[in-house]
Amino acid sequence: MKIVAMISAALMTLTASAQEGKIDAVFNKFKDSNSFKIEFSNGYNRFVLTSKGETFKVENTRTDIIYDGEVLYSINKKSSEIIIEELEGDGVLANPINMFTLNTSDFTIKEVGDLYLLTPIDRDKVGVETITLTLNDKREISKLSFIPISGEGVEFTVNNISYNLADIANFKFSKKEYPGFEVIDFR
Repeated sequence: MKIVAMISAALMTLTASAQEGKIDAVFNKFKDSNSFKIEFSNGYNRFVLTSKGETFKVENTRTDIIYDGEVLYSINKKSSEIIIEELEGDGVLANPINMFTLNTSDFTIKEVGDLYLLTPIDRDKVGVETITLTLNDKREISKLSFIPISGEGVEFTVNNISYNLADIANFKFSKKEYPGFEVIDFR
């Protein structure tokens, strides 16, 4: 009986390692790239996340968010206001880059059909209860959903991913691009 238990434990460890390896490969594509661009949506809203290093820009029809590596600028096009603040926290949902550069060592991973369920080992460190991934034929993320520690879950459908963009500059905010916008500085 001990032999059966040892073989079962060894197989479960190999399966868990294989799952972690598959998911590592997905996130390592982003980590190993000097830049990336992701077009995604969550129902009615479409977003474009472009990242280079620690800087990023998220664009949609209502709001643009620019992080220049030091300061976060949230530009509300509808109300013509710009909120300036520090980027707070380092959990998965604190920074959109973190959604695509997860450290799988922070999670237990379970494969269920074509879904991967990632459960944080320390949910307070990561900032979510669970993450669910679906991969496409190219072994890239096609769906990504989060259940935060508090609040409702969010699901994104990834429409396009590009890596190592040649013509991307660092993201710098320029007030001149937003004439007439009210600036609210929370720094």
